Amino acid sequence: MKPFPCIESTLDITDIPSGRTVRLWINRNNIPVDPLPLDTLEIVDWVREQLTNQISDTRLIEVLVSKFSNINAIQILQERLFGVKFGTVVYTVPFDDVHG
Repeated sequence: MKPFPCIESTLDITDIPSGRTVRLWINRNNIPVDPLPLDTLEIVDWVREQLTNQISDTRLIEVLVSKFSNINAIQILQERLFGVKFGTVVYTVPFDDVHG
């Protein structure tokens, strides 16, 4: 068995006014920071636009899954008092399919 059977990268995209954060698990073992790869930048820009337009959580998940094939999981976090965030993770692929 490999010492690390699954390696993924994450992206957190936060809408500052609402405090809603979308955390994405991407099927990559790293994401270079400078510059962001074009495929990653496309996801970030799209999610930011949707958060600004106040898309519902359900619709956001549905479209992310259909639009971007390299997303393994999606979590939408809501911020509450004192910086506490809560959310639910939606896995978009079976665990056996995650190779990262």
